[in-house]
Amino acid sequence: MLRSSPKGSMGTTVSALGNYVEPVVAEFYAGLPNTKVEADAYEITVQVRGHTYEFSPTMINEALHVQPLDEDEVEEETILDSISKSELAEFLTEGTRKEWDKLTTADLSPRYSALMIIAAYNWIPSTHKTNVSIDRAQLIYKMARGIRIDMRKLIFRQVMNLGVVQKNDSCWLIFPRLIMSVLRKQHRVSLLLGEKAQGPVVYTKDKRFGEIYEQHLAKAKGKAKKGGEGKLSSRSAHVSHPLPSFSSAPTPGNTTGPRRFSVHDLGSVSIPQGLLTQDDLQTVLQQTTLALQALTDIVQDLNRSVAGGEDED
Repeated sequence: MLRSSPKGSMGTTVSALGNYVEPVVAEFYAGLPNTKVEADAYEITVQVRGHTYEFSPTMINEALHVQPLDEDEVEEETILDSISKSELAEFLTEGTRKEWDKLTTADLSPRYSALMIIAAYNWIPSTHKTNVSIDRAQLIYKMARGIRIDMRKLIFRQVMNLGVVQKNDSCWLIFPRLIMSVLRKQHRVSLLLGEKAQGPVVYTKDKRFGEIYEQHLAKAKGKAKKGGEGKLSSRSAHVSHPLPSFSSAPTPGNTTGPRRFSVHDLGSVSIPQGLLTQDDLQTVLQQTTLALQALTDIVQDLNRSVAGGEDED
């Protein structure tokens, strides 16, 4: 899902950033424009630790190692903003429900549930990680469709809006690692005595969400049986979508044709040569964690496919 491309990937928005120092990030946000007119600017300057720093969408892309969208990509992304809530609900739950009201990550399929929470940490930050917001739902839908996201616009708008409505609470210091990266690219950030760098929060998927989803899926299969539609497999009950999925083991009747394979990108782990800094170690650890999470998702999908095949025998 966090696939790579020559223009950059969503994966870099999670793995390409280093540590941050909370008081420095707090000082950055304290220096943001506090009126809507100023917040509508496309580039600003902020005073942090005696230096003047520039902050703009272009600098966001540079920190994330992604290129800006071209005109066709902007149009593609804009078109998908018109999808209805019911379509989003059906897509994210893979067909188990169409109602948007009271939708939470527990209702989503395991992969979209995990992405929704990752989005709440990294792309559209929220203190309510299990809440399914329309913005995060649209974001994940676009990712699943292979549409590139204008991350510089998405992040810059959130940061500038926070300058207008920010509260004196550390939970409102969104995108701390990105902010720190942008600052470090311009000047050396001086730290005060006792200030320490903090690493990213490592997300561990709650297996209970997958169990709740499977319960919903079983109910959907039961309703289909009563409706005379026959016995459905776990995969056939899902709404159609463009992502690759695992198929069951081949039968004697379908082994003559060419086999189709689903290729899953586990990402990469880049370990610098020589002496490693703390930032290097944190980056490698984050990349390794993402790869292991991707591998775990594949194993879980395979286990469900095997279990589904045993039920039909």
